[in-house]
Amino acid sequence: MATSLEIFSISHRIGVARALQFMHKGDLREAARHLQMTRHSAERSGELKRAHFIDSSLFTVAREAGEYQNALLALPNLERMIQGSEGLQTSLNLREDVLRLQVAVGDLAAALVGTEAALGIADEASCILLVGLLLGLRGRLMALLDRGEEAIIDLGRAINQLGLACDHRDRNYYQLELIAVDPETDTDGALIAAVIDHEEAVGERRLLPRAWQLEARRLRRAGAIRDAALALEEAFRVAGTLVSPEHRWPLHVEAAELALAAGERDAARADLERAVAILHDLSLQFTDVAVRDRFLARPDRRAVLARLRALNAQ
Repeated sequence: MATSLEIFSISHRIGVARALQFMHKGDLREAARHLQMTRHSAERSGELKRAHFIDSSLFTVAREAGEYQNALLALPNLERMIQGSEGLQTSLNLREDVLRLQVAVGDLAAALVGTEAALGIADEASCILLVGLLLGLRGRLMALLDRGEEAIIDLGRAINQLGLACDHRDRNYYQLELIAVDPETDTDGALIAAVIDHEEAVGERRLLPRAWQLEARRLRRAGAIRDAALALEEAFRVAGTLVSPEHRWPLHVEAAELALAAGERDAARADLERAVAILHDLSLQFTDVAVRDRFLARPDRRAVLARLRALNAQ
């Protein structure tokens, strides 16, 4: 017969699992609500260690929601959890969460150093899933640093590794990243369609804006402007149901390119201005001006302002 402590532990595990389900579906506010409830329950039952573990999930939800300042404030606690972790895999999972935040806020140099170190440990320990996740993260870093050939290699390896680990969610994420870096990977759109089908089949939405954006880009480059517009419309529709503005500003950049392809310069300018405004609003959450500047200086974000300036100069 289970003790009361074990019952609390099972209840808390179920609470965290339910919250993560909401997160993967894109319902981040509901995910945060469930995690807070579960954390309070753990505190009341005296399970302080489990309460601290739940904090790591709250950190992930904050990062996914684009609440980077809150995530940064939680970093010291997460670092203590990493240092005190009893298992290598748990430690690497937490470290990968921190590395994703560093990429999100534009601290690419630190993220690259940390990713290389964690990848070496995961590889030596034969942690298939973590190796795949870290290869994907390094591939994304290579893409942001304009090291395309290295990005393609890492992303391809990550996709294979995550397939072996049966992690379809992250595999699909990095599949889209590979298509963004190397469009020749999916000239007929079959891989994008597979990601969309999977997301819809499992009732998730987080990858759909990116997938439809890349489909719009593929169609635009093929000269199918009307079909591209319809794909981008779907991307905007799904992005509107998600909390983080990070899903929306890239769509305005894509819309600007589509408008230019249709000869609509004013519409293109308006979309680029909207993308810049979203990024500016996101940056205002940071209390440290240096962090704010670094966030906006990440190459893909800086390129939006450069694109707007180039358009205005023409």
